[in-house]
Amino acid sequence: MNQVIELSKKDRAHYEAFHNEAVSPDLHQSWEWGTFQQKVPGRGPVWRFAALDTEDKWVSTVQVIKYALPFGLCWLSVVRGPLYQEDLALEDLHAAIQSL
Repeated sequence: MNQVIELSKKDRAHYEAFHNEAVSPDLHQSWEWGTFQQKVPGRGPVWRFAALDTEDKWVSTVQVIKYALPFGLCWLSVVRGPLYQEDLALEDLHAAIQSL
């Protein structure tokens, strides 16, 4: 892995294309699901990240949703993620997650 980047609205089309071509695409990692979650009281913000290889090609994406808890606490959820391409080695995926 070369780097992990935070995605913005300008990356939506690329994120959706990657999502649709992933090994196991899931509704809970779709851009639309994150947008919906931001509208639910007590949820959000939503962050999306992409892991890039040394040629700046996306090899993994993840959507992280913040859930509010009482007393100002929260927890972060990565339901059914991250998404990855078939040729991604498990060691590379682990290294990308550790870099977050």
